[in-house]
Amino acid sequence: MKVTLTQNSCVVEKESGDPHFSNGGYANAESTFLYHVKQELIKQGFDVIKKRMWKDGHMMDDMQQYLRTGKIRKGQPYMMIWNGHSGS
Repeated sequence: MKVTLTQNSCVVEKESGDPHFSNGGYANAESTFLYHVKQELIKQGFDVIKKRMWKDGHMMDDMQQYLRTGKIRKGQPYMMIWNGHSGS
């Protein structure tokens, strides 16, 4: 899996040997996918966590998950990565 960050987007390219994510309910495919993206970003040196959006106070469905910077510090860059095609 190749993960590339730009100013406004995150591009994930599937490579041979990458797992297939199939949904069995409760957004488990998206959760597993985000886990693998998170692991790749950690390898690249980013401090990221996977979390449900509503737990951070976002008005989203309780199943919607995203990746964000682990500790957001004033004056420091941060990121949030989510599925823009979500049904929420």
